[in-house]
Amino acid sequence: AGAAAGKNSRSGGGGNMAVPMTAGSFRKKSVLTMNRLASVRSKGTFSTVLSKIDLSAITANTDAPDEKSSGSDKPPNVFGAADGDEEEDEIPEYKRKIRYTSLPIIISPVINGEEYILKVVARNYTALKGSNTSDFVIPRGVPPKPKISTVKGSEGEIKIAFECDDYSTLEYRAMYEVVSEPKSVKTKTRRFNMKFRNLDNGENYAFRIRGVNDLGKGPWSELSVPVVKPLKIPSNIQELRMVPGNEEVSLYWVADDVTKKQYDGWFEISTRPFTYTVITRRQQVTFKGLVNDQVYRFKIYAVNIVGKSNKHETQEIKPKANMKEKLYQTLQRKTQLTLNEFRQNYYQQIAEKEKKTKRELNVNKKGKIINAQQQIAEQLEKAKNKEKEKEKDKEKKKDKKKKKKDKKEKKKDKLKKKKSKMNLDLSGFAAMIEKQQSKETTKSPKKDAMMKAKEALFSRKRHTSIMDVTRVDNFANVFRKRK
Repeated sequence: AGAAAGKNSRSGGGGNMAVPMTAGSFRKKSVLTMNRLASVRSKGTFSTVLSKIDLSAITANTDAPDEKSSGSDKPPNVFGAADGDEEEDEIPEYKRKIRYTSLPIIISPVINGEEYILKVVARNYTALKGSNTSDFVIPRGVPPKPKISTVKGSEGEIKIAFECDDYSTLEYRAMYEVVSEPKSVKTKTRRFNMKFRNLDNGENYAFRIRGVNDLGKGPWSELSVPVVKPLKIPSNIQELRMVPGNEEVSLYWVADDVTKKQYDGWFEISTRPFTYTVITRRQQVTFKGLVNDQVYRFKIYAVNIVGKSNKHETQEIKPKANMKEKLYQTLQRKTQLTLNEFRQNYYQQIAEKEKKTKRELNVNKKGKIINAQQQIAEQLEKAKNKEKEKEKDKEKKKDKKKKKKDKKEKKKDKLKKKKSKMNLDLSGFAAMIEKQQSKETTKSPKKDAMMKAKEALFSRKRHTSIMDVTRVDNFANVFRKRK
């Protein structure tokens, strides 16, 4: 960011002091100032301009010729041109009422983490003088105070939009913390439009926001106003009955109670063709002032701030002029009784569903309720942890196997070393061989007798006895005669 400070010279010719000057000489000096600014900008002595000082009106014509080569042509948009020109000249910012004539000069906004070079230029109508360029300056700081703009409730969540003038690079980019009152789960986001989820329907909530970066935590915003509560969209109409009367029709229906904290709604009923709309929290209504024998239809919605249920449109019905009051009243009572029974059964079903949902919901150690989505996330985390544990077990087994192999190799190395240390002489080795041979040759007499007996047994042969056939036949004949 470049800083420019215009100061009035006491000697004259600067600021608002009037100086006698002809139109031609004034035009020449304005051309010279533009050329000076163009040369300064081309040399890169200042990078950007203060937010309140705009030099574009002066430096727009950077290709303006010098006073020698300008000739009689007039440079466009020059301050101080003669009156009567067709084009209106724009007055530069430094010649207007706002001037920087005192210190310190505060340059804002700037970008945190960005490198800047500063140069101060003092100027008046006749000349300008600039300082040397400064070293690189990097502004750093915590995020500023956010401002909550809109807060809107929906089913189980609240949409929040806020603003924060956090001018910074990616290194110093802020992360925003959002906290609710009464307290619930703290959420973090980088977006200026976010949803605060997992809230209780029907509870009033207010919010605070602050920015956090690597340098620290910024200030908290003010509490959001007005207080907002998330609401559940009312359920649809389950059952409806109609009773026609004289110039009127009575409607009775069954739906979930819209006066519950989680709904905080009402019913809207209108006719078709349109006559008027009735808004009520009861589950019955009577339309009066209708035309007998004219066909009517009725549309019913359950509505709250968040939204409305699906449309429930009735069948066609006609008010009857010949309907007696006693009969009409008895029909009303009967329909009320039947629908009351149906309503009780419906409420029991809703209560059982709520119990099931409560059973499905888990509670944290801190007592915070976890939704089904959070349950799924926890299950996935558990599965990941199990996989990690399995991998660790595999690695441990591999380490054990490696250790066993290392032990075996060490043992082998030790044996090899021992063998290498045992440097046996050839004479000793020959003596060992002779001893073994002598042991083999010198055998005891018992062993010799055993060996001879074995050889005798193995040398024996079995002699086969051959019997004559005639002898067998004679023996058979003798045996037959005896019988």
